Amino acid sequence: MMEPTPKPEAPKVPATPEAKPAGAPIPKEKPTEKPEASPTNTTARHTLEEIAAGKPVAEATKPAENLPPRETVTSLLNEANALLLDLRDMRLLVTSLATQAADSPLGNEVRIDALRSLAAMETQGLPADQAAKVQALQDKIKALNIPDPVPAESATLSLITRYNEQYADTPIPADVVDQVKNGKRESSQVLAQMLQTNDNLAQMTWKELTGMDGFTKLTPTPETMLNLAGIEPTPENLQKAQEIFGLAAQATPEAPPPGFIDQAMPVIMYGALGIMFMSQIVTGEQGGGHH
Repeated sequence: MMEPTPKPEAPKVPATPEAKPAGAPIPKEKPTEKPEASPTNTTARHTLEEIAAGKPVAEATKPAENLPPRETVTSLLNEANALLLDLRDMRLLVTSLATQAADSPLGNEVRIDALRSLAAMETQGLPADQAAKVQALQDKIKALNIPDPVPAESATLSLITRYNEQYADTPIPADVVDQVKNGKRESSQVLAQMLQTNDNLAQMTWKELTGMDGFTKLTPTPETMLNLAGIEPTPENLQKAQEIFGLAAQATPEAPPPGFIDQAMPVIMYGALGIMFMSQIVTGEQGGGHH
């Protein structure tokens, strides 16, 4: 009886590193947003879960020192952007930029400062339906229990300190550093001027704010503002954006409108960016040319 001839084994294919590229970026899945998810409910549920897990009530219910989730902040800023456009409110110049700020200490600070500014918006003189929308937005922001800013721990101050170490020959003066440390509102005006005249400081600031290398300036135009705000540039929306730029152009770099200063200034870098944008509009630095 003939023994069956063994089948030749299939040659083993060596595992090649090319089969699975190690450094291939994993595409981020967009989080599915539940329609009209209330930050209040989310926060309350999270607090209850922490208490259920054994966290002391006092600790679970105290305002979190960590920032609210990025998705929550972005969602509120998107809602605010659409509202500010309808109101022809100049804060859209800075909330639109804040919406796109990078996940960096300065980016986070500017985003949270944008929410603080929105929470302080006046509703006097607004039509009832728009005042109700602003109030509803402010209620959502207040539900986040964002702690008050601590200027001495500000990312703006940390940026200035790093700048002074790196450019010791052209430092930011000590009196300006003190203004920032103490949260003095005039420091926004000074920083705005420095961002426009000091290329090294501008480069460091924009890198920290946008996460992009070699980014030195963002020229405000109605199209840029809508794009940053995540708003479709329809003819109607562009018309509203042009009206905001028209209002801004009536101000002067030295004296932005009082309401803008009162509500955007208590937060230093956010206020500085607002003044800087306004100055560029006033001096005609839109689209790289003068009008």
